Amino acid sequence: MKKLLLVTMVIFSLLLFQGCSKSSDKDEPTKVVNSFLDNVIKGDFEKAYKNVDGEFEPEGSEESQPIVDLLFGKITYEVLDSEIKDDTATVKVKVTHPKMEEIVLALQQSILEAGLNIMSTDENNKKDSEDKIKEVINDIAKNNEFTTVDTEFEFKLKQVDNKWIIDKESNLYNIFGIEN
Repeated sequence: MKKLLLVTMVIFSLLLFQGCSKSSDKDEPTKVVNSFLDNVIKGDFEKAYKNVDGEFEPEGSEESQPIVDLLFGKITYEVLDSEIKDDTATVKVKVTHPKMEEIVLALQQSILEAGLNIMSTDENNKKDSEDKIKEVINDIAKNNEFTTVDTEFEFKLKQVDNKWIIDKESNLYNIFGIEN
């Protein structure tokens, strides 16, 4: 009787641990998407794109932080669903973000109103224009409330070397309602 109880407990434990490991495997694609989006929101594109298939050379510096904050700082998201099938997965998210068209329009208007020559080849004019553009971006970020919209997006992931990565076939611009 004790042996039967012991064998039953061992089998039950194995089933329990197997069930737990399967659920954590199911969470892996969601963790990859969360990491990607969290890093995009922070403006850490180098870390964000470590989760994406393909080559990526991050551009920008601390000087570009105001535009990053303006474009990405007010983004929130919610994972709606995830599904794994063999070595592929999909993670559906709802992203709430500022309406990008409004931001671009505000930037264009402000640059035109300031009379900035962003195409200048003269280094002094170029540096002066860059400084003024930073001021414009800071003013826009401080003084404007942009309409927020929700975009539902489905990340496509694939497993490479037992690691989940976002497939380069996912059109990541569409996360923020940008059609390209």
